[in-house]
Amino acid sequence: MLDFFFKIIDQLNEYHPFVKWLVVAIIALIFILILSIIFLPKKKGNVDLSYIKVFSVNVDSNMYQIGVILELTNFTKKPLDITSVNYVGNKIELISRGSYIIPQRNGGFVPMLFLSKKVGRELVGETPMLPNETRTFKFLLPIKQDIIVKHGPLFEIIFWGDWEVVDSKNQKWNISPKAIGNSREIIEKKNWKNMPEPTIELKKNPNVKFYSNETENYILFNRDRTAQINLYGYCKTNYQRSESGTLVVIRGPKNPLLPDNWIILATNYKQLWKDPEKLSLYNSVYPQENNQPRPFAKFAGVLLGAAPEGSTTTRCADKLLIDVKKTLDNQFLE
Repeated sequence: MLDFFFKIIDQLNEYHPFVKWLVVAIIALIFILILSIIFLPKKKGNVDLSYIKVFSVNVDSNMYQIGVILELTNFTKKPLDITSVNYVGNKIELISRGSYIIPQRNGGFVPMLFLSKKVGRELVGETPMLPNETRTFKFLLPIKQDIIVKHGPLFEIIFWGDWEVVDSKNQKWNISPKAIGNSREIIEKKNWKNMPEPTIELKKNPNVKFYSNETENYILFNRDRTAQINLYGYCKTNYQRSESGTLVVIRGPKNPLLPDNWIILATNYKQLWKDPEKLSLYNSVYPQENNQPRPFAKFAGVLLGAAPEGSTTTRCADKLLIDVKKTLDNQFLE
């Protein structure tokens, strides 16, 4: 092959140097591509994580452990012996859905106790997953919550990050689930093992990268007057509807991936009032009064750039943010 390459170069000597070296570069590129096809590892395919269902399992008096049911699909061309599934994100957020007392430990509140430096579970006794096979896995995570529940369900647990799937050959896939849901029921430990998979509301994963406490508000519009939106980790106000469509305000991490024809009108009312095109969509659902646009909803303590009067208020639930790496480093000192 190299002799052939040099013969071509000799034949190009009679042409302009630019043409000569352009042809040489093209031939070299083709040569490199051929080598990469021959010697580089072939793509092994993907493992898909369709959903995760999250549960609070009562393992002792005022002590709850986090359980999950997740659905995996093997889209590779070979059977996979899945040996572990681990959460590898660095943030976990807890959204209050009730009223609780969190006991103090070492002078501070500890809403989560990690039992292992790896936030996952080894899977024992599973048969290999065949190509295109879909299977559910159920296990308890090494995470407990020492909480006195006064009323209401326990926290909605938000995993802001990927999950790592590992097979017996130590191949690893970092995957973001398509949807996640938190059960509102507390499961008793004696019922967990043989509990059939329950139907719970799944929320679309917004696929945001959440590294801090920074949140944003979004005034959304959809032309479907019956549209609904349930984004994992986001608060929302009541809907405002008319024949022209639907309005809602959501609050959560920046740059969410919105489903089903939802569009962002603005992040606050003051911004919206300055955009004639988007204001026209807004007014088609919530008309002006005395030639002035009106805010239809807001969150408690967040005015959204408008006067507080004349709009309904939604309480955006209290949140606790857990830095997983920092917490693990503190709990498992070397």
